[in-house]
Amino acid sequence: MVDVPYELRVALDYKGCATGKLYLDDGHSFHYLHEKQFLLRKFSFHENVLSSRCASEEGLFQTKCIVQQILILGIKKEPSVVTTTTFDGKEDKTEAFTYDTKNSVLTLQKLSLNIGNNWELRIK
Repeated sequence: MVDVPYELRVALDYKGCATGKLYLDDGHSFHYLHEKQFLLRKFSFHENVLSSRCASEEGLFQTKCIVQQILILGIKKEPSVVTTTTFDGKEDKTEAFTYDTKNSVLTLQKLSLNIGNNWELRIK
């Protein structure tokens, strides 16, 4: 699963929150053990903000993997604006999103958020 696009699925609880982690390494060696070549990310959704943060400072693994699509299950109302802010402070308005009213699912597409970097996605 190295250098491939990811789809992130977020299932909100009754409070509208969610947390989860992602572990990533090269998938075939023991470099994670001896050279700290792994990546551990924490994803959290709270108050209409999805964030990606480092969950282990020990990991040194670099990746080109991106989050290309995000599905958020349990969003109660259709958003008017979705923005992303990357680790370097760059903010972008996300145009490619759809909302399924019947199932309360927000689908964001055509994203390019690096798995290894900090970022935030804000829903308004």
